[in-house]
Amino acid sequence: MGTPPRQRAAPLGLLGAVVAVMDLVVCAPRLGADVVHLKSGQSIEGEVSIDDRTGVVSVRKSSGVILRFAGDRVERISRKKSAAEELRENLEKIREGDEDEIESLVKLAVFARDKKLRDDLQRICRRILTIDPNHDLARRELGYVVFENSWILESELARNHREKGLIKFRGEWMTEAEKDRRQRQELREKIANLLDSLATDNRYVQEFAVRELMALRDPLGREIFSSYIEDPRELVRIVAVSVLANYASETDRPEDDPEARRITAKLFQRLMDADRSAKEQQALTMSLRLFQPQESFRLALRRLQESRADWERRRSGEVVRMTLRKAWVPALCRGLVTAGGGGKRTHEGVRVTLREIFGVDHGYDVDAWLRWWRANEARFRDEP
Repeated sequence: MGTPPRQRAAPLGLLGAVVAVMDLVVCAPRLGADVVHLKSGQSIEGEVSIDDRTGVVSVRKSSGVILRFAGDRVERISRKKSAAEELRENLEKIREGDEDEIESLVKLAVFARDKKLRDDLQRICRRILTIDPNHDLARRELGYVVFENSWILESELARNHREKGLIKFRGEWMTEAEKDRRQRQELREKIANLLDSLATDNRYVQEFAVRELMALRDPLGREIFSSYIEDPRELVRIVAVSVLANYASETDRPEDDPEARRITAKLFQRLMDADRSAKEQQALTMSLRLFQPQESFRLALRRLQESRADWERRRSGEVVRMTLRKAWVPALCRGLVTAGGGGKRTHEGVRVTLREIFGVDHGYDVDAWLRWWRANEARFRDEP
């Protein structure tokens, strides 16, 4: 194979000195960052490398940015002590029995925690506990918490609590029921504060409160908002009812969601009340249309059949027209005539509503209405 070629002599002068220093840096354990000291007096900390061909010194900073300097701009390169080295040097200076021993150890413990030197932190905390067994910082950094006026490892406490069916919520152990109670109470207070903000004369505060309320989607909010349907403040009622429109029931089957059925009945009853404004009527009709339309339709149809007052029939008819779906038309047709009192009873309100919806009139002949619907159903579609 022959004799290997003779290596080129190392660069002389400043670059040679830089390379010599870098040889020491590279060979030494890489515990800390390098520091490049420029002739201008500036110092840059990072991972240093030198291009043997050009002599350019490159410094990769912790942010990932790489700075490059010509060799003749560099005064010297040194290695900065690592956080671990600095901590251990300071720890060696603390003597057992010193008057300020525990204070010095606490400072080093905080330093170790900030620098994420977990093993060193635990050793320091254990040393602190030999001096003060109840030292709060040392105990907590070692994983202890106070329970029944005694220190216990949090892992052991967690295991005991889980065995008892408890869960940890915001730093406290409690039952699932207690967690739900607290969340419900917090949401109730938040909603109450936002609704109270509507009484201000500052329209910006009002607008903020309305936006926050309309954005709420927490399932617990449905019951809370329903409690404001009969609030004495009209604006609060309007906003609460409007928000309920965002809580559409997951099913159109009333029996599958009794709470939604109860809320729908409250909305419908409020619509039937005479002491509500046009704005409140608009909010109520929107919620009835979106919240649980099948239950709204059922309630309105029953009121059409039972009511003797013209204004109630008109209002119920509005709800029927607003919530009507193609699948529910046969039920409306059959609602023309019902059995009762040993005979049959016809319902004028239902007939008027059918006539206004479809523009035809088959009187109280249920079969004729159903035949007409089967022949014309394709002409209609449900609203999206």
